[in-house]
Amino acid sequence: TWGAIIPWCPFFITRELFLQSGGFCENIFLYGDDTDLSWRLVLMGKRNYSAPDIHLYHYVGGTMEGLPPQKIYYFLLSTSIAVFNNYSAGFLLVFLPLNILFTLTAVQLGLVVFTRGNLAYNRAACRAVVQFLRLIPALIPFRRNVQRLRVLNDMAFLRAYLDLRP
Repeated sequence: TWGAIIPWCPFFITRELFLQSGGFCENIFLYGDDTDLSWRLVLMGKRNYSAPDIHLYHYVGGTMEGLPPQKIYYFLLSTSIAVFNNYSAGFLLVFLPLNILFTLTAVQLGLVVFTRGNLAYNRAACRAVVQFLRLIPALIPFRRNVQRLRVLNDMAFLRAYLDLRP
């Protein structure tokens, strides 16, 4: 089967294609570098295939046990970076402010409920937004390369993402 994005999944890629795609985004430290790369490959006109009958074992949570606030921080930061890297400028003008607003409101509310008022998680989410905004100048060269390589527009990508049939 194939999917537009295959997150949290070990995958195989040729060295040539890995280098052509720009490889992993150096600004994504944890959580989401594989998602960002698989997204980029689809934008380049490639297909990501999964093999659900093959089993590989990966110890999940080895980087950070449980759900510490740092995990929320890195997850939200990497998600924002992947969105910035991969969507077109026109789409970003609409989606990026909505993503930041969602992080600062809905995610905050969910964290208060989920963590029973532990504000360390809310501070981590706010830190992720601030760090993302600070990183934008450093992200621009990588983003330019991603945009130069893409052959699919955002709507074609979204159609592929929402329809997981070959």
